[in-house]
Amino acid sequence: MAKTVTRDDDRRRPARDASVPQLFVLIECDRPSAGSARHVLRGVTRVEIGRDQRSKRSVRRSDGVLEVGVPDMQMSQPHARLVPRDGGWMLEDMGSKNGSFVDGERRASAPLVDGSVLELGHTLMLYREGPAPDDEDTEDLADVPTGLRTFMPALADVFENLGLVVQTDAAVLIQGETGTGKELLARAVHALAQRSGAFVPVNCGALPEALVESELYGHKKGAFSGAERDHLGLVRTAHHGTLFLDEIADLPTASQVALLRVLQEREVTPVGATQPVPVDIRVVAASHHDLEHQMTIGKFRHDLYARLAAYTVRLPPLRERREDIGLLLAELLPPGVKLTPAAAYALVDYDWPLNIRELASCLTVATALARGGTIRLEHLPDAIGGEEEAPALSDDDGRKRAELVALLQRHRGNVSAIARSAGKARAQIHRWLRRYDLDSAKFR
Repeated sequence: MAKTVTRDDDRRRPARDASVPQLFVLIECDRPSAGSARHVLRGVTRVEIGRDQRSKRSVRRSDGVLEVGVPDMQMSQPHARLVPRDGGWMLEDMGSKNGSFVDGERRASAPLVDGSVLELGHTLMLYREGPAPDDEDTEDLADVPTGLRTFMPALADVFENLGLVVQTDAAVLIQGETGTGKELLARAVHALAQRSGAFVPVNCGALPEALVESELYGHKKGAFSGAERDHLGLVRTAHHGTLFLDEIADLPTASQVALLRVLQEREVTPVGATQPVPVDIRVVAASHHDLEHQMTIGKFRHDLYARLAAYTVRLPPLRERREDIGLLLAELLPPGVKLTPAAAYALVDYDWPLNIRELASCLTVATALARGGTIRLEHLPDAIGGEEEAPALSDDDGRKRAELVALLQRHRGNVSAIARSAGKARAQIHRWLRRYDLDSAKFR
């Protein structure tokens, strides 16, 4: 008998838990190339953290106890533990030699909140509460292609689906703020699709308006003044490969019509030619503009958007991907380069308004200043490392201290909330706390 197909066969990924505690081994300062690891604390009754005598990390789960070992010579064995307390989690130092720090403050014990940064020895860890991933323990994702590595479950789902989409001819649209890694993702799409042709990036905003069609579709010799020879054009250069149209919103309206025709017909007609030329290309487009808004104000064609947005990826800004900082450092730092804990903390604490591009530039300069050795706070820009406070107190320190006390009271000692409210980095708030001899824990 033929099988009756029911709706139960159309299974979907189960809804992710709204908030699950997770611990990330974010950065090993003495070997940042080791990458990061994630450990889900669901069902865990205690986390034991300490130095592992071997040359790599160790993880063991037994009877609800999670043991995390890190090959960090500045970490004690045992060093600290995490225990559930009052519906949340608490860090307790185990009498370690170098102490345990939470959000820049040395603490014998401290409650953890979403986003708390733990400094144990020369290792930074991050406590998060958020959607649960599929695996309890996830290592550094070294087997995942560059550009597709993330610890964010929702973004990981999008990247997983992208691996299926690239096996078709569907176009991919990548949206996100400037510097979020759109071209890096486009190159990952090209690699996943395993197309035999080249990856051809095109900055649509940099094309001279009078020469857009000639640059994209090519021209015949003598087609216009200055056309001294045949020109293949960027589209045909990407034949059997991937055409990456960056900043697609900057393409003039008339050129949008011509591009739509290319996507529909899969052929181009060079300027001055009478016969179209077939092309086999995958198109990946990107923009930091909201293309749906661009359509409503008449700056982008609806029909072209429909062609380009067969599968859309929205890349979040780096400030929303703090759990991925360690993964990015492992990719961007040259082998052998180290970080001081203060420098690593500053990198994690900064909001990165220019996103991954800014991080990459910062690390390039810092590595040069450190001569390929250890990156210190002084090697980072002032906006990231922050300016050191003068030791003497000025006349208006009383007013500033009172303002900080008011913020501590309003936000119940939550340094992250105070930093957002004041428009400052958390490292700066911690410097003020030390300067004015204030303990944020007393306001919780």
